[in-house]
Amino acid sequence: LMPDGLPQVQLVIWGMLLAATPTTAYAVMMPIKYAKAQFYIPLGPEFDADRLVLITLSMIVIGVVGLFIWDGVFPDRRDVRTLGVLPVPTHRFVIARLAAIGRVYVLFATPLCLFQSVVFGMTVSGFGGPVGRINGIAAHLAAVTMASAFVFSALIAAQCLLLVVFGGRAAQAASMTFQILFAVGL
Repeated sequence: LMPDGLPQVQLVIWGMLLAATPTTAYAVMMPIKYAKAQFYIPLGPEFDADRLVLITLSMIVIGVVGLFIWDGVFPDRRDVRTLGVLPVPTHRFVIARLAAIGRVYVLFATPLCLFQSVVFGMTVSGFGGPVGRINGIAAHLAAVTMASAFVFSALIAAQCLLLVVFGGRAAQAASMTFQILFAVGL
């Protein structure tokens, strides 16, 4: 929705690439590891361990993205001042905000999950994995996308629960404590 070249657009693009870097780099390093290990140990357990590491890293990265957009979930004064005078029901504002948050998830989860799934699926099938390339890529993509969606949705649900249970001002006060606890949990 913004013209190219704006700092916000560049920030989002570089943020997406930065978020995808740890998992993609880990997946790219796997052929070196498997090439050395294939003569000494069975690779099946190594595939499963690395798949678990990739899924966990993806969950951590998407959780950090959720923590960065934490304040975007709560309506602020600017929203009330700008949108409050329009004859639009409140539930539509909430739906629009949740749709925007879902868009942020899609923007960050796509490179995060897609790159590593392609690289890891091709690597595992190349070293004799039990599943073919296409099925392996699709299965890993589904698993990592759903795991990331779970973490992101849990974070957004916790924010909404804070808002509903404690109210606006108390939720803002409690949000810093919750952010710290969630960051430590990640």
